[in-house]
Amino acid sequence: ETDIQIITSNNLIKYLNELKNGILGRTNSLDSINTKKNVFSAFWNYLRQNKYVDDNVISHIPGNLYKSEKRYKEVEIPTDEQVEKFLVNITDGNKNEFNIIRNIAIVQLIKGSGIRSEELINMDISDLHLHEEKRPYMMILGKGNIQEYDKVYMSEQARMNIEEYLKIRTFFVTEREIKDNALFLSNENNRLSKGAITGFFNLYSEGEIYPHMLRHWVGSKLYEETKDIVLVQRQLRHKNLETAARYYVHMDESTIADAVLTL
Repeated sequence: ETDIQIITSNNLIKYLNELKNGILGRTNSLDSINTKKNVFSAFWNYLRQNKYVDDNVISHIPGNLYKSEKRYKEVEIPTDEQVEKFLVNITDGNKNEFNIIRNIAIVQLIKGSGIRSEELINMDISDLHLHEEKRPYMMILGKGNIQEYDKVYMSEQARMNIEEYLKIRTFFVTEREIKDNALFLSNENNRLSKGAITGFFNLYSEGEIYPHMLRHWVGSKLYEETKDIVLVQRQLRHKNLETAARYYVHMDESTIADAVLTL
């Protein structure tokens, strides 16, 4: 029996506990301990596959023993001032009228609906419904290109900017004899790419705003105005309420503690 074979899961639990409690020096975080545990597991798998040991002793350590609390990254939301400055920069920073009107329409559509940039680039003109019942909306192919369309409403401002863009788009496709039905076109006469959208966001916002931040801006504004997380979930089409609530419902610890005291 080799030295490595006499190591048991209890030996490793003792070692990891010592790391956790700082007995061997600096206290290790649960995330750090889990990383070490995963490295050990990979090593023991290698030993087992090469017949140095009969078993992976890490697999006998209970999975919840060093479980860390789930932490969610806070979403980044631009300020109203940053958004306004971004729109001004688009207008002032480009000499191409088609690009200016198209890019403003793209920003206002994301800002006025919360759709994802990949959904936006997949839209065709036929997906727009700008005058139905005075509530402009569009049909959006769902995330992952699932062949199901969602009805997504847009702001009146977005509708106006889209209509302005459609006018110049008509001249653009007529002049260049373009047959593409894509809503947003590039200067190369084809469907605009996601990279192109990310590029002009980065350029004219001076690196402060990317498309998904505007989606979060919409969620934040809708929740501030309505306090209705179901409405936010429906408009942004999050899979479940938990995701929407995690992003947009913010309560400090004292508010929660005070509420629990009255139970």
